[in-house]
Amino acid sequence: WHIGRMNEDSIAKAQIYARDAIALDPGLSDAHSILALAKLHAMLHIWRPDTKAAIAEAVAHGQDAVRTDESDATAHSVLGMAYLFGRDFEKAPLHLRNALRLNPNLSNAHGVLAAYHGLSRDYDAARTSAIHATTLSPRDPYRAFWYGGHGIAAYLDRNYDRCIEICSEVLAEYPNYA
Repeated sequence: WHIGRMNEDSIAKAQIYARDAIALDPGLSDAHSILALAKLHAMLHIWRPDTKAAIAEAVAHGQDAVRTDESDATAHSVLGMAYLFGRDFEKAPLHLRNALRLNPNLSNAHGVLAAYHGLSRDYDAARTSAIHATTLSPRDPYRAFWYGGHGIAAYLDRNYDRCIEICSEVLAEYPNYA
């Protein structure tokens, strides 16, 4: 619940609960994934200034999540997201596609693929992935990130008017999103 709140206090609480859960059961893949997401949120929203360290910690926690349970689609999706922020454009899509192989309906994997496609300058694929993720989970707190990928694609495609429309839509719904 806390990891989806997207505010500094809730993200801090999510980390505490995840660490407590790992202390009780180190094999709890979801707790490792939550720690990875928390590191990414803290970096993205500039709640911690050490971007490289936050991304490195997110990758490490994502790797722990996958190592703990290689069949956990969410773990692969989160690790793919961490690799994407770390600009590892070879490993990111591998984990995102693995997440979708394990769970074709995992909205976050589709959404993070939108960001990957956006950075890859593939506007149509970014748009399709963002829409598909939203169709699967229309009230998901991560929609802002998914549509951020769509917006990046519009920007890199030099479709600035569409980029502004996407950003305006996201900010209307998520006014505090980075």
